[in-house]
Amino acid sequence: MTIPQVVTELGVLPYIFDLELSGKCNTACSFCPREEMKRGENFMTEENFEFFMDRFVPYARHLEGRTVYLPAEKARAALGVGEDSPVRVILCGMGESLMHRRCSEWIGRIRREAGVRVTVVTNGLLLKEATVEKLAEAGLTVALVSVP
Repeated sequence: MTIPQVVTELGVLPYIFDLELSGKCNTACSFCPREEMKRGENFMTEENFEFFMDRFVPYARHLEGRTVYLPAEKARAALGVGEDSPVRVILCGMGESLMHRRCSEWIGRIRREAGVRVTVVTNGLLLKEATVEKLAEAGLTVALVSVP
């Protein structure tokens, strides 16, 4: 897997962060290689989320306003601030992020503290009205529904 990166005077830096909140899933999609997963079906702990945030927020702030080259896009760009930055978090992985009881809360924290875009990849089964309202209140930027 290729990690998207930006090139600055500091070197090559990642700008898209996949965060797996859940190793558990509420469906069994034919295309999903869950049987290959060796790490177990756990939910992200608060300690791991705090570890991520303690490093991610300063990193995202450090990149704000820099002129960089984006190799994946083959373009030079001035990194913006917040939603205008290419830096983003994508909640995905082998599990269903919406199963994590703190999913909306943590989306809100990422949006408030780092200001960057946040995407959730979901199978859509938990997108009930109350959940959609919580995600909207948290400031979710994009919801991608992945189905077979």
